[in-house]
Parts: sequence; structure tokens; C-alpha cells
Amino acid sequence: MASQGARQDVEAMMKEKCESLWKDVNKNQAVLKSHSGSDFREDTENVMAAISEVRVKCLQGEIDAVKEKEIQVLPNHPVILETLLRSQLERAVSQLEECLAVGEGRRKELEDDLERQEELLTQHREMASALELRLEEAQQGGRKSRPTEDSQVKLLQRKQKKAREIQNRLLKQIADFIGKHFPLPSQDTTRNSKGELCKFTPLLDMIELLMNTGMGGDLDPYIPVSEVFWPPYVELLLRCGIASRHPQDPNRIRLVPLHL
Repeated sequence: MASQGARQDVEAMMKEKCESLWKDVNKNQAVLKSHSGSDFREDTENVMAAISEVRVKCLQGEIDAVKEKEIQVLPNHPVILETLLRSQLERAVSQLEECLAVGEGRRKELEDDLERQEELLTQHREMASALELRLEEAQQGGRKSRPTEDSQVKLLQRKQKKAREIQNRLLKQIADFIGKHFPLPSQDTTRNSKGELCKFTPLLDMIELLMNTGMGGDLDPYIPVSEVFWPPYVELLLRCGIASRHPQDPNRIRLVPLHL
């Protein structure tokens, strides 16, 4: 009951305030009606006439400025004319070079952004493929509580095919990166223990050999450090955590199992 009485009091106050505002509106409307509408139209016409007059004066000023401007006459002397034209041409070339530099910078930014977007797209596609594979596995598991041996083999074959595709794509990316940033030394030959000349093995071939040995299912994932392996590249693989030495034989290395 008390809350209902308070609500009635609030409604009464709001009604009284609305009535007061409505009286003010009626009073202002009466004042406006008492004035003639012709004065308002006359004021509007005077303002538009003043604006038009200002515009006319501005345009007349521009016309007078063009008339008073002296026309530049090129000299007849060939040397002076050539110097003047050369100066104007160099100024124009300088301005165009600045515009070109700005355009090149913008193009580089767009290319970098495009490369990042393509990498994100590739990652999203890989994620979508993985999710589709998991969904298919879940659907097969829901249809069959005990999957047959044939379905398991097909599932493993699809996984193996997907893994090979990812491996080939990674190998291509690694090849592009290594070929650009890790070339062989200018002196790309060395002598083995027998004194025979032999060529250094490229870094990409070293990594590919480590990957094939480490992920090929061999019982012994280690490979011997050959004399054709350039020592700085071997040290690079060890320091970056890509390869590790054998605990008992430092002359053998293996690919670090990053997937574990």
C-alpha cells in the first residue's frame, strides 16, 4: 500500500510539471503569432542578398587578380631558355620521385599485409581440414560403436596422406627460406680424410635427411656427421634446437622430436 501511494504522488508531480510546461508552450506560441510573418521573410531575403553580394565581390577579386598578374614571357636566349626549362623539369622530376617513393612504400606495406593474410588463410584452411577430419571420425564413431579393421586402415591412410601434404608444403617453404638466407659458402668444396675433394651438402639437404631419418620410422634416428656437412651449419642446427647430438657419440646427430 505504501509503494502504491508513493507511485501516485510521483504521477501527480509529473502531471503538474507537464501542465506547467504546456502553459509555457502556449504562451510562447501566442507571442510568436503576435508578430507579423512578413518581417521574417524580409530578414531572410536580406541575408540571402548579403551572401550573394559577398560571393560577387570574391569572384570579382579573383578576376582582378588574374588581370593584374603579369604574363611570364620565356626569354629568347637559348642558353637561358634551356636553363629555365631544365630547372622546371628537374623540379617536376623531384616531385614525381617523391610521389613514387610514397607509392612504393605503400605498395610494400600492402604486399606485407597480403603475405600475412595469405599465411592466416593457409592456417585457417589447415585448421578447417583438421576439424573436418575430426568431425568425420566422430560421425564414424557414432555410426559404428566398434569400427571395422578396413575403416581403421582407410582412416590411417587419409591421415598419412594429409601428413605428407603438410610435409611437402613445409619442405617447400623451408627450401625457399633456406635458399634465400643460407647459401653455401663461396668455397663450396672441402677435402675428406683421404685428401679427395668433395662438395659441401646444402643446408636444405641436411634438414631433409634429418627429417626423413627421424620421421621415417627407423629404429635409429641418428645420422653421422659427414665431412661434407659444413661445420657452421651443423652448429647452427644444434644451437637452434633443430638437431641434437647422440649422448654417447658426438659425431652423430638426430632431428629433435618437436611434435612430442
